[in-house]
Amino acid sequence: MPLRIALTGATGFVGKVLMPLLLDAGHDVAVLVRKPDQVNFDKRVSVVAGGLNDASALNQLTKNAD
Repeated sequence: MPLRIALTGATGFVGKVLMPLLLDAGHDVAVLVRKPDQVNFDKRVSVVAGGLNDASALNQLTKNAD
């Protein structure tokens, strides 16, 4: 059963490995990125602009997340 995953640290060492695994497993992935115009993610990834100190961005990232 696919899950909706909210992922922080997607541009880091662990996130770069974890994200493709989640996508390949069929999960929906949303990521939080401070500078979304500077990254190029798989088209299946939902990108939320913001940081961990941005309550609005965190709410958007985790909306409907499992």
